[in-house]
Amino acid sequence: LAQQALELPRVGKQLLLSMALVRTNPRTPPSCYPSHGTILTDRFHWAAFPPLDTVLRKHMKKYYELSTNKCQSRDQQEFNNELVLKIRVEAKKYGWEFDDKAFDDKKIRDRIRCFFKTHIQNAKKRLKTMLRNPEKRANIKALAAHFHLIEEKGVDEMHHDDHSDVEDDMGYGLSQSYSNEMGDHRHHNDVVHTFRNDHHHNHDLDNGCMEV
Repeated sequence: LAQQALELPRVGKQLLLSMALVRTNPRTPPSCYPSHGTILTDRFHWAAFPPLDTVLRKHMKKYYELSTNKCQSRDQQEFNNELVLKIRVEAKKYGWEFDDKAFDDKKIRDRIRCFFKTHIQNAKKRLKTMLRNPEKRANIKALAAHFHLIEEKGVDEMHHDDHSDVEDDMGYGLSQSYSNEMGDHRHHNDVVHTFRNDHHHNHDLDNGCMEV
């Protein structure tokens, strides 16, 4: 299973999607919601507003489907615009408002994209850890479970070119350098350095991008 994930980009993408979709929020939810009248500034985190976090998680599968199969299409644009509206409506239910100086619809769309991209990046980190130690019982169990989900759902959606724009945008790719690292542990330090650079790069994409 680990070998398939490394050698077949389509399988690697399917695994990342599966891992992102089934991952629950490891954070302890706040004991109470932000008060009525709270203004969401440019430093807000989705996890601090559970109803908004829930809206995004409910639409996660559709978001990834459009990102992989209909990237930059009218369908994706309409979906993204509708998601912004849903977020605004949900926030209004609780008396929350986005800071007009920090957020227009485009900025909210960027933060939504960042939310979903972060989940893919986190899934990639977990998957790479599993692939480094495929003989561990817990990793075997986890990989097998995800492959079972893929087969059960008949996931066959990754039929685009493996170097498409979506891989660059959402970060689906398991790099060739990592494949080489699996065959030669002397590159371990380089891979760790790459992870650190990726972390800083992703954090700079958008304020709060690594904080979902």
